Amino acid sequence: MKARINILFACTLSLLMTACSSNIDNESNIKYVDPNIGAVGYLLHPMRPNIQLPNQPVRMHPYRKDYLDDQIAFFTLSMVSHREGELFGVLPGVLKDENDTWSVKQTYDHDLEILRPDYYASYFVNSEIRTEYVPGKKSGFFRFTFPSEGDKKLKFHVNHDGSWKGGGGNSIIGTEEFGGMKAYVYGDFLYKR
Repeated sequence: MKARINILFACTLSLLMTACSSNIDNESNIKYVDPNIGAVGYLLHPMRPNIQLPNQPVRMHPYRKDYLDDQIAFFTLSMVSHREGELFGVLPGVLKDENDTWSVKQTYDHDLEILRPDYYASYFVNSEIRTEYVPGKKSGFFRFTFPSEGDKKLKFHVNHDGSWKGGGGNSIIGTEEFGGMKAYVYGDFLYKR
């Protein structure tokens, strides 16, 4: 009986040591997530591919009709809900001279778009602007890389009753009201030439 217990103990110990010594892959499973699933809805409202950290209020996505649309109207900064719409938006643009205006939407190339739950990047074909975004805890970070020529601009958008105003220095404050509630956003800008 004692020999059987020792053999059982030795087998259990070797299994534990094998499990502990195996190489654990520290790579995240996030690479298997495709945010575009549900982004084309022929009969139903298409889902939006959110770039966000879990359970955080900042949920960015490129606002377009659906995945097949090749133009982005703006980048949202949060959402009320799937069907209730977006809150706040920003869109970069380049003006060639003071008489120029840029269209409401920017054309992008799907092949140059990177869309993951924790990172987004796109390239606007006509204006040659690269946009990158990463989510943070209760925040998000955009990086807009503009071409050297032209007047660089950011267009700010509200979808409900609201407004944007300068907050002093290189900051901006936005307010938007929806369904009896009010949302606020604050942004700081860093310029790198």
